Amino acid sequence: MVFHGPGDLRREDLPVPVPARGELVMRIDAALTCGTDVKTLRRGHPVMIPKVPTVFGHEFAGTVTSVGSGVAGFREGDRVVAANSAPCASCPSCRAGRPNLCEDLLFVNGAYGEFILLPARLVARNVVPLAASLPAERFWRSSARESSPARRWWCSATGPLDACSECWRPHARRGSSWSASPAGASIA
Repeated sequence: MVFHGPGDLRREDLPVPVPARGELVMRIDAALTCGTDVKTLRRGHPVMIPKVPTVFGHEFAGTVTSVGSGVAGFREGDRVVAANSAPCASCPSCRAGRPNLCEDLLFVNGAYGEFILLPARLVARNVVPLAASLPAERFWRSSARESSPARRWWCSATGPLDACSECWRPHARRGSSWSASPAGASIA
């Protein structure tokens, strides 16, 4: 689904991207819709989507389909979740240990597509492997038999990193509350 501006979301066929050095391409297995998506669809978002048209959505999990040269730690077939942004690591805020205030924060959109190209900066900082034992069905409400991307969207207040938290929090205590996203942290 391609965002052309407030209130204008269109289904379009797009080519499968090819990764350059440091990049990877993943097939979207699950896309989430959050409040930011709803607000962006209604009125736009000049920071997250400075240029239109662009594939909509920014919270997703999927399977790596191709890997650019120089990528370590990921290969075709890996199941991953990616944050929708990556700090630059070189501006004053990043150097001061405050990447949340990055002056050149990279935003990635494309969750509502079939495939997404993840830029090198995002791959290096904010792509997380999912446990092989964690079924993709955990991420969407429709059954595995319903493979239409439109059937895979659901609303989350906390994002895909919360959905995969079990795969990378080995020391969590039973009954504890944990969140990987700012919204989830404020709720927890």
